[in-house]
Order: sequence, then C-alpha cells, then structure tokens
Amino acid sequence: MKKYISIAVITIVCVAAVSLIPGLVISAVPGVEIAHLSVTGYIDYINSGGTIEERTKTEIKMELPVVPKEISVKTGDRVEIGQVIATLDKEETVRCISALRSAGEIPDDMWQAVLVGGSTDSRVGMSSDLIPETVVSAKAGTVTQIAMEKGAVTAANSTLAVISDLNDLIAKITVSESNIEAVSVGQQVLITGSGFKNREYTGTVESIAPTARKTQNGAVSETVVDVKVALKNTGNSVKPGFTVNAKVITSPPGEIYILPYECIMQDKDGNEYVQIISGGRAVNRIVQTGHYTPEGVQITRGLSISDPVIMQGAKQIKNNSIVRRRV
Repeated sequence: MKKYISIAVITIVCVAAVSLIPGLVISAVPGVEIAHLSVTGYIDYINSGGTIEERTKTEIKMELPVVPKEISVKTGDRVEIGQVIATLDKEETVRCISALRSAGEIPDDMWQAVLVGGSTDSRVGMSSDLIPETVVSAKAGTVTQIAMEKGAVTAANSTLAVISDLNDLIAKITVSESNIEAVSVGQQVLITGSGFKNREYTGTVESIAPTARKTQNGAVSETVVDVKVALKNTGNSVKPGFTVNAKVITSPPGEIYILPYECIMQDKDGNEYVQIISGGRAVNRIVQTGHYTPEGVQITRGLSISDPVIMQGAKQIKNNSIVRRRV
C-alpha cells in the first residue's frame, strides 16, 4: 500500500512540474513593448534671428550747427509734413557757428557753401538771415528719435530727429550661407519674440541681399546673408528694435512617417537600424531617417506601417533573440 501511495505522490509532483515548465520558459523570454510607424504633419523650415526695423524712416538734418530754442515734439508724437519740430535760436546759432569757424572746426568750403546767395562778407561773419526759423518734418509719421537739446549746439550734418512709419515694419534676419540656397522671395515666415510673448506673426520674404557678410558671435565667425521680411498686421505689439526668432518655411506642409526616438539604434558602421519582431524573434532592420520632430524621427526607408518595432530599453536585445510582446 505504501508503495502505491509513493508512486501516486511522485506522479502528482511530476505532473505539477511539467505544468509549470511553459510558464517558466515564457518568463525567461524578455518581454518587449512595440511601436508602429505613425503619421504626423510636418513643414520644412530654417531657423533664423534678427530685429524689427521700420521700412522707411527719415532723418532730419542740418548742414551747419544749430542751437534749438524750443523743441516742439517728443519721442512717440505723430507729426505731419511741414509740422514744426523745433524753433531755432538764430542769434545764438550765428555766435556758435562763428566761434566754431574761428576754431577751424568748420571747413572753408562748407562755410562758403552756406554763404552762397547771402549778403554777408565771409571774412567778417554771417547774418542770422541765413539761419532758418524752424526745423520742420519732411515726412508724416511718428517721432522715434530726438537728437537735439534745448540751448545746446548740434554738430554739422548731424541728425536732429528721426521720423518713422510704424505702420509698415519689416524683420531684418540673417541666414547662414549653408541655408541661404533654400530661401527665396515670397516664402512664408513665422515671427516670434520675447517682446510679444504668446503671439506669432506672419510675413513673407521680401528681398535677399546680393552679397554675404561676416558676423562674429564670441569667438565664432559665421558667414551670413541678410534677408528682409515684410510683416502683416503687427499692430502696436511689435516695435522697432525688438529681437525676433524667425522660421522661414521652405516647403509646403506635408505628412511624414515617424517612430519614437527610443526605437532607433546605430551600429558600429554608423548605420541606423531598428529591431522588429519577426517569427517571435528580434530582427535587426537597417532604416533611413529624415527629419527630427518633437514627436519622433522620420523614417524614409526600410519599414512598412505594419512592422512591429521594438521599443529599446536600457539593455538592448541581441539580434535574432527570442522575444515576446509585453501585454
């Protein structure tokens, strides 16, 4: 009887052990997560940077030094053509000009040019009749700079004021010589900047400089080309002098196939590859990548949309290893 009991116990143990073997084998096979190619929208663009500028601005200048008596406008004022910007102190202006000429700071040719048509002997001095009463605006627009002070003499040929059209702004950006070939007139440009956070403005490439120039960024020298971008509907948020970031759209919007970055590996020869599950095994597959996006990397060759691609973890799986999909 004891003999039969022992045989029965052994049989039960063996059956239980055999029933556990599949589970043990399965648990020994690494489980993997998979991904498939997915479609996302994409546009080609070139990153650049620059500043906001007025398309047109007029500098009000005087050939000889002058002394303002009163300044009638301030920065930000709107002026019309012919509007008085400043009234001049004619007598003080004559005195300052004569003193500067005596000190040799006004060349004789400039002096003679001013006296043409005047009745004053250049050997004696000049008449206040030669000095205008006022400085007036030659253009309609906004005063963006006042470069004179009441009672202070200005320099000859210096800018007294700047009148700008703030309703017609451009972005002047720089594009590296390696990217300029992809830029052409008429392309759309997206403009952002810290001066107008959470807003994005659009524009179009208006002109491309015919020559390149060198620019220095710390110890790094770069060859760039200046590009002018016409802006649309900027309102009062965008101001001349603001720095901007620009994306020059170089191709129409389209769709691309991408994979998560965790799927991509590189072999010792520099080839990019992924591992797919084929016949229950991890099989290496060489792929060709394209654009890099926030969602993943473009796959241009080597995969079909139905291929189950292994998401790589910290420990990569050897080629042709048996794997199982993790549930």
